[in-house]
Amino acid sequence: MKVWLVALGLGLGWSSAVWACSPGLEIVTVLTPSGKFGYVDPAGKVVTGAPFDAAMPFSEDLARVRLGDRWGYIDRTGKLAIAPQFADADRFAEGLAAVKPADQWGFIDRTGKMVISPQFDAAFPFAEGLAVVSQRSRWFFVDRTGKTAIDPPYDLVQSFAEGRALVYADGKWGYIDRQGQPAIPLRFADALPFSEGLAAVKMAEAEDRLPQYGFIDPNGKTVIPPQFACADRFQEGLAAVQIGEKWGFVTKTGQIAIPATFDAVSGFVEGRALVQQGNQLRAIDRQGRRQAAASPPSRGAGETVPK
Repeated sequence: MKVWLVALGLGLGWSSAVWACSPGLEIVTVLTPSGKFGYVDPAGKVVTGAPFDAAMPFSEDLARVRLGDRWGYIDRTGKLAIAPQFADADRFAEGLAAVKPADQWGFIDRTGKMVISPQFDAAFPFAEGLAVVSQRSRWFFVDRTGKTAIDPPYDLVQSFAEGRALVYADGKWGYIDRQGQPAIPLRFADALPFSEGLAAVKMAEAEDRLPQYGFIDPNGKTVIPPQFACADRFQEGLAAVQIGEKWGFVTKTGQIAIPATFDAVSGFVEGRALVQQGNQLRAIDRQGRRQAAASPPSRGAGETVPK
């Protein structure tokens, strides 16, 4: 069973505590006419099999599913790989997944074995060998054994991406390096993780103009000057940007690749992005040419794919 996630949800974005605006479209799983969640094949046909009360995107060939009030994981054949037994669960990343058997979070491996015992108030997927966790409002990083690796003095931290991790304090965002040392000062009103060598940031607000968004490199140098109403991360060499009230795409030099004519967009995946104009939802290629039509789910949607 090869599963493609082709449905869309509107107004669903990354955590608002981290990113104040979003392109508006996210890839999600679908809610079938039976009222249960499922998956679709490349032809858009709903794959038959056990109906799920919730079904999330695949990650490392396993997908989270909920039966009743318990979460487990299925493989790409639709067979249960890890029996539903968790009050909550997150996606697999680097061979481990954060799960919540009862009141606290720990981590399991792909066999379902608990490798880091439940002890955290919150836990996020591993990235670059480390995972963000919290205990008693303290945010820090642990390694694959559960040992504290970096304990930075910030109000909030995000996962590492390309050797940089977002940190937040005193109303501003910045980045730290793999040693936990400041790499880019806390000077942004909003920021996204690095992707393909660049990160979208919202510059500090000036009294005589609206805040603008641009892109920086891992040293904090401005590569694309602030000029957009909003901007998303780079995917396959293009980033969604908002100009006025419409969305389009730019290259890494800041050149307009696809004009801003869309009400909402997703990022590019395998050479295609999903866009909305009015009530029409469709796919485009990297030149902005129309591809096969896409239809939103009729009764709802599952989890957004993290950006």
